[in-house]
Amino acid sequence: EPLDRMANRIDSTLRALHPDVVLTWGPEGGYGHQDHRLVGDVVTQVFQSGAVGSARLLYVGFTADRIAGAPRWYGSRVYPTAQTLLTTRITFDEQDHEAARRAIACHKSQATEADMNESYTALTHLWNGVVAFQQWRGGPSMSKFF
Repeated sequence: EPLDRMANRIDSTLRALHPDVVLTWGPEGGYGHQDHRLVGDVVTQVFQSGAVGSARLLYVGFTADRIAGAPRWYGSRVYPTAQTLLTTRITFDEQDHEAARRAIACHKSQATEADMNESYTALTHLWNGVVAFQQWRGGPSMSKFF
């Protein structure tokens, strides 16, 4: 029931906003965080229902080479996405960077200041000025059936 409520809320929000693109976590949840995995699954479920229309669904991803030199993120391992799957890249500026820092600060009930600073440093390294995304492979087929 709680997941159904979440799906209904996401569905109604997306119907009201009519987004061109929706960004969420993929199956790995970035660093395995169970809430990230769950939200990404529910957002994908809403897309699978066909209710979102022509919006694109993208999952954030990090390549193995970016992860290799990165600090830990909330003390956890970050899971890689193959470079060939990361087909969309979005550059960001200092305002976006500061917005990310403010978003991380919202986790003060879940993490210490040191954890949040470490995570911000990790994201700065992982992004390196560009956030990479994998496009959801659901939706209408672009090729013939096998």
